[in-house]
Amino acid sequence: MKPNRKKENPKPSGRREGHKGESRKKPDHVDFVEPLGPLHTCPDCGGEVSEPQEWRVRYKEEIVLPQYRVTRIEIPRSYCSRCDQMVEPEAEGILPKRQLGNKLRSYVVYLREELRLPVNMVQKHMENLGMKISEGTVENICSEVAEILEPHYEQLKKELREAKGTNNDETGKRIEGKTCWEWVFAKPDAVVLHSDKRRSHEVMEEQYGKKPKPVLGSDCYNAYSPLDAVKQKCWSHLLDDSSDLEGVEGESLHESLKELYSHSKERDRGPPLLRELNAQYCEGKLRNLIDRDWSDPETRKVAKMIKKHRGEWFNFIRYEEVEPTNNLAERVLRPEVVFRKIIGCHRSWNGARKHDIL
Repeated sequence: MKPNRKKENPKPSGRREGHKGESRKKPDHVDFVEPLGPLHTCPDCGGEVSEPQEWRVRYKEEIVLPQYRVTRIEIPRSYCSRCDQMVEPEAEGILPKRQLGNKLRSYVVYLREELRLPVNMVQKHMENLGMKISEGTVENICSEVAEILEPHYEQLKKELREAKGTNNDETGKRIEGKTCWEWVFAKPDAVVLHSDKRRSHEVMEEQYGKKPKPVLGSDCYNAYSPLDAVKQKCWSHLLDDSSDLEGVEGESLHESLKELYSHSKERDRGPPLLRELNAQYCEGKLRNLIDRDWSDPETRKVAKMIKKHRGEWFNFIRYEEVEPTNNLAERVLRPEVVFRKIIGCHRSWNGARKHDIL
């Protein structure tokens, strides 16, 4: 359990005093018009009222709940004398030799993977819509959809190998009762999850190759260090670590890092030559900062960590597509942590692979 921490000068909750209030905006389209019948008596006193003098407009936004529907498909079959067999047109919206339609399958996968509902809750929800479905059918639907989407999953992995910059991270998970790892490889328009027994640089090499093309964004975990690639370490992690430092030296280092980071974000623009000069300038400022003779052990520890990854803090200035933080990968992993708390663990590697694809 984390200890309780009392913040000094906590930020007050809510909007600032005098801030203009906001309400939901009017819809930009209308699907149906619902005129109300006029009143004949006053709802307050019961007296007679006149004919309508004016009309007032209100908007009602509503949702149409999914409806269980059974369709009988009547298929004409014809004889082909050339092939010497009966032929028929293919039905749309349903897989061959299957009874459940594609929309239903997509909805089940959405409930299971996007909303992270347990299998029994997916089953209960479908029963509330009027359809009985077993837990095994829910799993089979997800498995079949994952098999169909696997080529697209592999294509995303190839796109990430050719990207100019990616963000990478990992978190623990349980598979077959053993501790394993959920890796994430991401760029703004593509994300790949990968389950593995290992938490080592071999996983990154299998994804990106021996000499990765992208600039690899990550935290300072040692698994990323052996890679022969341009790297960008996460400034959010660094400032979070330095914020925990105490004493005059620790606070001084933290404030200096904050100021340098803020200053560096103003230099990540312009032509390549200017970007390179700006990156070298910031690296020089950082080198002068960490090379000081720090006497506090914890401050010295943070300075040593910065020095270990020298040359990996300002590549976001050099390369336009690179972010200074690893927040993209962190945001991708957050739902995975929630999902892990819901299911506990994957019972098999096939189940983990299926989840990665979906």
